[in-house]
Amino acid sequence: MFLTMLTIPSLGGCNGTETSSVAAPIRLSKDVEQVHAWLCGRFETEMPPSRISDALRAEWNACSIWPDREDGRWLYAERTTVGAASRSDDRHIHRIRNDAQGTLLVEVFSFLPGAVPPAGTWRTPEFFDRIDPALLVPREGCAIHLASDPQGYAGATRGTGCDRNADGTTHRMSRMSITSDSITLADRFLDSTGKPVSNTEATPAVFRRITAAD
Repeated sequence: MFLTMLTIPSLGGCNGTETSSVAAPIRLSKDVEQVHAWLCGRFETEMPPSRISDALRAEWNACSIWPDREDGRWLYAERTTVGAASRSDDRHIHRIRNDAQGTLLVEVFSFLPGAVPPAGTWRTPEFFDRIDPALLVPREGCAIHLASDPQGYAGATRGTGCDRNADGTTHRMSRMSITSDSITLADRFLDSTGKPVSNTEATPAVFRRITAAD
């Protein structure tokens, strides 16, 4: 499992902004709309230090973008992890859609070099009106394939394409589960045979919603 601060408007959930003066009708499945709504907002988690990480806190902040597009529901997300002596930022655009077989997907797109948005841009979704989606870089193999479950939705990446080394020796497997008030993410690196690179498995990050869903 990921493009001067602008004037910051009041915080919102998933309202987004229009990318054209006339919005075309959007007919998307109920599951696409639900996952999109549940992924938007502000989330936080407390993460106790482990043998492989000194992480103390993590945040997921996401806003809806390009609501007039008919090829899925789009959002911009910032995932920030703060440790005792480190900080990492993961900024990506996601598209939620159904593929030709009806599978529910959460796709991942990166930005071109030099085009990564400033931290905190989730507060200003109109920033993305200046970005052409055709210029995003698809993270091949990193799409999460979701299915509904009693709590919400859950799924994982498929195959060995996500963040694969140039020599093909390792790749990332990402898992995600989503409910109305939480997002759980877990990543693990596997070798070319599908075996874990390390015997130590990272503790899943459970992000709890701190703003109401739309």
